[in-house]
Amino acid sequence: MRFRAFFAAITIGLMSLPAFAYDTLEQDYPACTQGGGKIESSEIVAACTRLIDNAAQENELVGYFYAMRMVNNTDPEQNCADAHKVLELVSDKTFVDGAKQIIDSNC
Repeated sequence: MRFRAFFAAITIGLMSLPAFAYDTLEQDYPACTQGGGKIESSEIVAACTRLIDNAAQENELVGYFYAMRMVNNTDPEQNCADAHKVLELVSDKTFVDGAKQIIDSNC
């Protein structure tokens, strides 16, 4: 009986997860948004890319993932595309100004 209740609770919990959830979400979110320290830039870019690719819709939060990927990536073409997404999705002046600088220098 306890197993059945446990299984039901797990099933309900899994069903209530947002469409954003995927296997490495718990590791990718802090890697993308906090990065730095012991995490290599390439790992930050990969984590942000997975978050972007698995987002159910684009919104301001996803815009921050684009911004974090933009500042950690070494690919000028990708940085240009990400900067345009930041301008489209993010309202924070600091990120908008950074995106404009990337566009001015890379696009």
